[in-house]
Amino acid sequence: MTDRNYFQRLKEISLQAFQESPFYREVLKRDSLTLEKIQEDWNQIPVIRKAELVLAKDTVIPPQYYPEERKGRIVSETTSGSTGQCLKIYWNKAQLSLSMLPLWLKRKWYYDILPSDRYCYFYTLHNPYGEEPEEEQKGNGLGFSKMNLSEERIAEIYQRMVDYDPVWMVLQPGIAILLARYRLENGAEEIASLKYIELTGEMVTVQNKNFIKNVFGCSVAGQYGSYEVNSIAYECPAGHLHILDENVYVEIFRNGCPVKEGEEGEIVITSLHNRVMPFIRYDIGDWGRIKKVCCQWNTANVLELTRGRKNDRVLCEDGSHISVYEFVKVFGSICEQIDGEILQYQVEQKGFREFHIHIVAEERPEEIERLFFLCIQNPYLKECEYQFYYHNRLLPDDTTGKLRMFRSFSPT
Repeated sequence: MTDRNYFQRLKEISLQAFQESPFYREVLKRDSLTLEKIQEDWNQIPVIRKAELVLAKDTVIPPQYYPEERKGRIVSETTSGSTGQCLKIYWNKAQLSLSMLPLWLKRKWYYDILPSDRYCYFYTLHNPYGEEPEEEQKGNGLGFSKMNLSEERIAEIYQRMVDYDPVWMVLQPGIAILLARYRLENGAEEIASLKYIELTGEMVTVQNKNFIKNVFGCSVAGQYGSYEVNSIAYECPAGHLHILDENVYVEIFRNGCPVKEGEEGEIVITSLHNRVMPFIRYDIGDWGRIKKVCCQWNTANVLELTRGRKNDRVLCEDGSHISVYEFVKVFGSICEQIDGEILQYQVEQKGFREFHIHIVAEERPEEIERLFFLCIQNPYLKECEYQFYYHNRLLPDDTTGKLRMFRSFSPT
């Protein structure tokens, strides 16, 4: 969406934030900017990092919204902390609903999913200091805690899903694979009512998505979003992750500057709805690129996620870094050559030149390892040492509920 009215709305929202939010007013002073400058030239607006908002706390919120919080019209949620920084997000309930509307319209159009349909979901810790309930029910949704997803617990959750008859599920790919493998290995009955699964929160390979789709026999789509702005991009039936530009404005930056179309860089977003806690040119912490595609379902640009978290980087002895996307390419190539037998993997850097590779695969470990060394292209990574470990399953982190593809190390 690039028409004049759209950019006028974008300017109006950003101007309001810099007028009303104490934090954004301070940014103007810090960078020697004026309201006139940012109104005339969008590119004058600096990129905001998560660490800045964590330190700013409630000063991001315009004071006129304080009475709304006392009246119960403001809701809050805390980010999972997968970057090591937890940020409390505030929303006006009406603005929150508006931010979800584009996604719901496309869920209905693409996959015939309605807000009234019964669904299952997984939630992260609500109370890290007390007892955590294993499940909860909110309206027509049945939720399960991501804590302690043992084989026994997965079996219990699966049976609860069968009994609940959900029409759809929204969950992380790692958890979806655990459920799919349980059904496959134990001959568990199908969830007869299930017609759609939405994957979110982690990067997912085509092979994993097809595995989940084949086991459950339903449509599977990816959704990319964040607590800060809600949905950013959503996958159409043709497999394209289209930007939801009715909800967010997405830019790609590298070295502090916007990149050309199709180039990779940091994903920077501006919320078109959250005025309680404005996110203007906010670096979300992921890497990707924007592409134009010809698609019968949607004319919006496509967002291609390339690396997951931008701080997931291989640390070299000289202090330089290598993108973990090098490993993503390696495992993508392996899956293509052995017909997707790798269900899960995780790369763990143990030292500057030492890596542990954790794999869940159907079979042929010797072939996987042979292809692994053939597919590595980066000269530094070619000279490193690798130990391979094979598992029945890789469990998500108890705190974030996510399965990290890469685990870095800190040199002592």
